[in-house]
Amino acid sequence: SCSSQHAVIQFRNHQAEDNAGGLIQTVKPYIMDLQATNGTFLNGDKIEDMRYYELKPKDLIRFGNSSREYVLLKVADEK
Repeated sequence: SCSSQHAVIQFRNHQAEDNAGGLIQTVKPYIMDLQATNGTFLNGDKIEDMRYYELKPKDLIRFGNSSREYVLLKVADEK
C-alpha cells in the first residue's frame, strides 16, 4: 500500500559551463521518499528516506507494495 504523502518529485535547475565558456541550463528531476512505511523503490532498489535521488530516462519507480510501476520517459531538453 501507499501512504497519502509517500514521496516527492522535484525538478531542479542546473547550470553547467559549456566548451565555449557559456552557461548551459538544464532541469533535472529528483525523487525523495517521505519516510513512507513501505518505502519507495528506484530500479528495484529501496531508496533511503529523506534523500534526493536524480531520476534518469527509463528509471523505474514503485511506491510501497503497489504492483504499479512508473517509468520516466523523458527528461527536459537541454538548451
